[in-house]
Order: sequence, then C-alpha cells, then structure tokens
Amino acid sequence: MLARVRVHAGGAMTVGVSRRRLLAFGICVGGGLSMASVWPGTARASRGGPAQPDDSHAAPAERVSEKDSLAVALGYVADASRVDRKANPTYQAGASCSSCSWYQGKPGEGGGGPCTFFPGKLVDAHGWCRMWNKKL
Repeated sequence: MLARVRVHAGGAMTVGVSRRRLLAFGICVGGGLSMASVWPGTARASRGGPAQPDDSHAAPAERVSEKDSLAVALGYVADASRVDRKANPTYQAGASCSSCSWYQGKPGEGGGGPCTFFPGKLVDAHGWCRMWNKKL
C-alpha cells in the first residue's frame, strides 16, 4: 500500500504518502524502466514487433582489415600463404579460416564469412589468425 487515506469529521479525505514509501516506489519504477530499455528485445516486443533483430535490410558486413587492432593482436592475415612462420610457430600448413571451428561461413563459399572473434565483420576464407582451431 503506497498511500494512507484518512477520513476526517465532516467527510473530508486526505491522502498521506510517507517519504520512505515514495522513495521505494520511485526506485522500483526507475529500475523497471531501466531494465526494460536494456533488456534485449523488450522494447520491440512491447510494440508488437519481433523480439529478434531483423537483419534482412542490413548493409553487407565489411571485411576485417589486417590493420584493425584486434586483427593485429590475433595475427590475422587475409591470405594464409603470407603467415610469418617465425612469429606464428603454431601455424600449420593448409590451415585457413575456412577450416577453422570459429569460422561461420558456408562451406565452399570462397568470398569469406563471419567469425566469432570479429563480430559484425567478414574474414577471408583463405585467411588465418592465431585463434585457428581445426574444424572437426
């Protein structure tokens, strides 16, 4: 109960709300609103739209640049034949993004595809990085 209703002599009514209850109510409402704005899909679902993002009209993803800071940290190269074997002793001959378990592109797609380590970007199917893990 948020408010106390008092009936005085003569039928007059007053509503009393304590500061403690008003503060608690405000915190609950504020927390609920902030969670609704951050929770994935909540805002769309409440407006009758789909809860999942619709990527049908999204622009094509850009390719990972070898100069990108994450690409440099992972030793990514767009062409596995250019891997510096001294700097990357874990490189195995024939290893490429298309044979990696992290690669999410379709088999036989030579143009490249998404990779777990480069969200929102495409890696070259013939590329390689230090996170390469043989696809089983």
